[in-house]
Amino acid sequence: MSRRIALYFVSAVALLGVGAFVLPKGWQATHTFFSEEASVQYQIDHIPANDYLAGVNDALNKKDTELAQSIVALASDQGIQMPADVNGRIKDAEENTPSVWEDIWEGMTTGEADTTPGSIAAGITDLLVIGDMRDLHEQYQLYPKYDPLTVALAAGGIAITGATVATAGGALPARAGVTLLKSAKKAGGLNKELVVALEKTVAKTIDKDALQTVARNTFPPNLKVIREVAPKIVSSESITMLKSMGSAVYTIGKDHGKKAAMQTLSVAENAADLDRWARIAKSAPKKTFRAMVRLAPTASKGLLHLGTLGIEAGAWTATLVLWLLSTFYFGFKLFRFGFRMLLKTGRWGIRTVKP
Repeated sequence: MSRRIALYFVSAVALLGVGAFVLPKGWQATHTFFSEEASVQYQIDHIPANDYLAGVNDALNKKDTELAQSIVALASDQGIQMPADVNGRIKDAEENTPSVWEDIWEGMTTGEADTTPGSIAAGITDLLVIGDMRDLHEQYQLYPKYDPLTVALAAGGIAITGATVATAGGALPARAGVTLLKSAKKAGGLNKELVVALEKTVAKTIDKDALQTVARNTFPPNLKVIREVAPKIVSSESITMLKSMGSAVYTIGKDHGKKAAMQTLSVAENAADLDRWARIAKSAPKKTFRAMVRLAPTASKGLLHLGTLGIEAGAWTATLVLWLLSTFYFGFKLFRFGFRMLLKTGRWGIRTVKP
């Protein structure tokens, strides 16, 4: 009897000891499969410490001090110690700011720009459909080797601009987002898989006759014809898809800036990724969002779609379930043992007092 009691005692101590280790990790891992925010945080918690410094160095090499600051902020939040000279290097890099006037002119004339003023200039030309008309005319001149995605973005932009006017600005966020999409496409900043997915969707729906009509009415511009015919260049389904993506890009840009939106487009592999990043952007701190995109680019997929990290989380979840089952079984055995002991004690007491 004493051996059995000792065994139960040792088993209870062992379960408690294992539980102290398994419960927090298992609960965190399990929670990530049911909470988007927890899934993102789980991936952030598993960023290797060396990646932070590598990310800062890469950002500074590209003269992106905003991203470097974001990585430093995320490292601080995660308790990662950065080298003492990092902040000084970022400050030195900030002093070398380029002139914006050339970028404004480039944005107005080509629709391509790297700085915020230049992007605003490019956006103004698109909102006036000047940039979209220019792009459609240029792509028609390249026929049959035109870029179907640029055509779709330009045609969709004109259609969404019309909707913006019709809804008194209601479609303006989508319009602004499509402008950023097109800017990223021209700069080669869209994820390659995203480009392939979009091109497959829009290439089959392009109406070459409508494209020709718009191109012929660009110089001199016949706005009435352009606004009527441009939306017919691609299908309404494609325009709806571009409008949804534009809204997601706008959400990211509104909360975290144009660079954050462009950076997100470089890691999103499909429209679903982009939508999830837009949801993440709503709750993510402004100071660390860009670092999250840079250091945890797969956060838009969720753990179920990941490899090693998803397997690790699944293993912890399975371990937690096994521990709970073991605890339940041990509790049942302990209850049964205690109940039998109680019965035996009662019988022994009855026999003792029996005359």
